[in-house]
Amino acid sequence: MFLYRSIVFSLVAWINLWTSLSTITRLLNSSVPPICYLLVSIVTGFVMVSLAALGLGQVGNSVMEEGIAIGRIYRAAIVYLPALFVMIGLAVFLLDFAPKLTGMTWFYLTYSFFVLYLGGMLPFPEWMGTL
Repeated sequence: MFLYRSIVFSLVAWINLWTSLSTITRLLNSSVPPICYLLVSIVTGFVMVSLAALGLGQVGNSVMEEGIAIGRIYRAAIVYLPALFVMIGLAVFLLDFAPKLTGMTWFYLTYSFFVLYLGGMLPFPEWMGTL
């Protein structure tokens, strides 16, 4: 239980850090180079995926009779990093070259969620999942 609480508190700390960084960057506006957005996003994404995997592993093993190795859960979670990096790259690209189109990142994220995660339940054509 202690580990679970510490993971939750660290997640809240990262969210607070991210919020304060976005507030600072809004105040600085154009003086922040895009590489800063990229680096903060990559580090935060990696940390969040890692903490989510470790938290899932700890909670899952605490309620299961025969637990799954944390390393196996961690490796399964790290598989999502390339998709996360694509989304980060798209967001930073749009932020730098077409700031008015940064909302398109949310469109692509929503599209990916619906097609990939809900595609088995909803009757989407197969070609939609390969876009």
